[in-house]
Amino acid sequence: MKLAIAKVERNRDNEIVKESPVDMQAILADREKLLTGVLPTDTVHIESIYWNIRDGIFQVHFSLGGVDQAGNYHRNPNYKVETEIWGRTRTPALWARYNLENVKNISFDDVIVWLFRENSVYFAIKDKWQLPASVEVKVVDDDGKVAADYKLGSRRAKISK
Repeated sequence: MKLAIAKVERNRDNEIVKESPVDMQAILADREKLLTGVLPTDTVHIESIYWNIRDGIFQVHFSLGGVDQAGNYHRNPNYKVETEIWGRTRTPALWARYNLENVKNISFDDVIVWLFRENSVYFAIKDKWQLPASVEVKVVDDDGKVAADYKLGSRRAKISK
């Protein structure tokens, strides 16, 4: 799964009329030949997950970038890596909702769904990355099918698996 991000234009009936990348970024396409390219910024990528049950801390670092034709992720340097922190005492409702005290394994797919459901990326879009209000996020599975369509931050999401 991945979190896809785009500027979304809607008509008066709230139907999507146009989707476009949030930004464009320059990349080094071939290091040996020193070829450069341009890549759309359209993906939110999980950089790392830190989970410490003993101290009751769950932390996710995520960034904004794009994926090239070879499947390699490139972080857009114009946007810093953001951090989401949940804790047993800091956010007890989230800690309990995702059973972080007792769960044995956490997958990246789990974390993608959690970030989407809890609007963590929406708050990064709005408050940290300061992107336009027209930017929305959706969850896409590994086959490219939409698992959870675009949503604004105030709507609760249902994820199909």
